[in-house]
Amino acid sequence: MQSGRLPEFVHDIDNVLLVRMLEYMFPPISQILRMMPGTRVKRFLESKDRVAAVNSNLMPLFLTTSMEKTPSKRT
Repeated sequence: MQSGRLPEFVHDIDNVLLVRMLEYMFPPISQILRMMPGTRVKRFLESKDRVAAVNSNLMPLFLTTSMEKTPSKRT
């Protein structure tokens, strides 16, 4: 972030909505684009998978941290 550029993850989050919309509204075009050899197109379409991978890695950390901070209820 010191270089003035946003982290790649921020760009991936921006692209997820576009990728999901493309897959939902135009499934055949989405499949054709996945077969294209261009690295920029593949990188764009794979952003959904990268965000999902980061999310799955962070979820256990989030759950354990939130459980530690939650006060126990005594009845």
